[in-house]
Amino acid sequence: MVKRQVAAKEQPVASVPGGKGTAVEEALRLYFASLGYFAVRSVPWKLDGSDVTDIDLWLYERPSTISRRRIIVDIKNKKSPQAAERLVWTKGLQTALGVESAFVATPDRRPATHRLARSLKINLIENVPFDRITREFDLQKLVISQGQFDEMVREADATRHTNEWREALATVKASLLSGLGFQSANRCLRVMAEIYDDVVVTPPGSTRAMVGARLIYLAAACAAISLDYAMAEYVFKTKEEREIILENGIRYGSPETSAALGRIRTASGLAEKYLPNGRHFAKMMESRFMVDAERVPAGIIAEFLGRQRLVDALFDPANALLSAALAQEVPSFDRLPVGARALVGVFIDFNGGARDKFARMWSVEADEKPVVANLSSELPLETASPQPKKSKRAK
Repeated sequence: MVKRQVAAKEQPVASVPGGKGTAVEEALRLYFASLGYFAVRSVPWKLDGSDVTDIDLWLYERPSTISRRRIIVDIKNKKSPQAAERLVWTKGLQTALGVESAFVATPDRRPATHRLARSLKINLIENVPFDRITREFDLQKLVISQGQFDEMVREADATRHTNEWREALATVKASLLSGLGFQSANRCLRVMAEIYDDVVVTPPGSTRAMVGARLIYLAAACAAISLDYAMAEYVFKTKEEREIILENGIRYGSPETSAALGRIRTASGLAEKYLPNGRHFAKMMESRFMVDAERVPAGIIAEFLGRQRLVDALFDPANALLSAALAQEVPSFDRLPVGARALVGVFIDFNGGARDKFARMWSVEADEKPVVANLSSELPLETASPQPKKSKRAK
C-alpha cells in the first residue's frame, strides 16, 4: 500500500468554521476515513475501571498483509494551542497505550514546534483542508457525526431511564485501547449479543430499533478490527492452523490455551491455598472453566474466517460497517455490502441469534418479508444445531 500523505497544501487548521471542538474532530475523522483508515472519534481510555482521558481520534491502518498500525491523534484548534504541551502529552499517551504512531493537529507553525515534534517522533498535522471537508460534511448530509450518534444513544437510554446502551457504546470504543485482539473481540461480541436481545423485541422500524442497529454495526466493526489485529501474525498459516488459533482466541482469549489455563490455575492456586477445602474448590473451578469454554461456539467464526482472505473478511467489512453505523439513514441488514452482511450474520449466529429476526427490524408492515440473501454457500451455519439464546463467553 502506498504510504498516505497526511499534510495537504490547502487551508490551515485555524480556518475551520466555528474553529473549535467537535466540528474539527469530525472533519479530521472524515478526512482519514476517506483515505481508507478505520477512524473512530472520542475513544475513552480507562485504567483499572477509572476514566483517564479520551482519545480525540483513533486510527487503524493495514499497510500490508502482515503489518498493522494504530495511531492516536490529538486535535487542538485554538488561537493559543500550546503545541509544545500537546506534543509532550501525546508522546506520553502513545507510550502508555503502546500504539505505533501519534499525530498532533495544531495551527501552531513555529519552527520550534516542528523541532520538538521531530525530537519526539510525533507527526504534525497543520495543513489539512478542514474548511473544505467540514463544508462538504455539512452540505452532503451523507453521514451523521459521532456526536450525533452518541446523542441518539443517550436519548434511547432516556426513554427507558437507563444507561445500558451508553455503557455498551463506551465498552466497544474503549476495547480498541485495552486488549486489542481476541480480548476486545470477545467484549464487542458480548455487547452485540446484549443489544441484539434488546432490539429484536423492539417495534420494527422504531427509532430505538434503528439506534440499536447502529450499535450492532459499530460493535461488529470493532470486533472485526480486533480479529484482524489478532490474526496479523498468522496470515501465512494453513487454513486448519488459522481455525485452531481463532477457536482458541475466541474461546480462551488467547491463541495459546496454556496462557488461559495459566491464569485460571493462578486463581485456583489461591483458592486452594486460602479457602477451607481449597483443593476441592480449585479442581472444581478449573473443571467448570473448561466446560464453559468448550460451550462457546467459537468454531462458527473460526470456520468462516479460516477459509477467507482475512483482508476481505475483516478489514474492508469493518470499514463498511462503521460507515453503516454512521450513515444518515442506517442501511438494513439486507442492504449491507456482501462481506459486511456475511460477517454480521456469522456474529449473530455465534451469539445464538437469528438473522431473519435482525433483518425484520427494518420492516414496518407486519406482512413485509425481508429479502435475506442466501449465504449458505459461504457461511458455515444454518446446518449446525441451534445455539442457546445467550452463549457463555470466555472469561
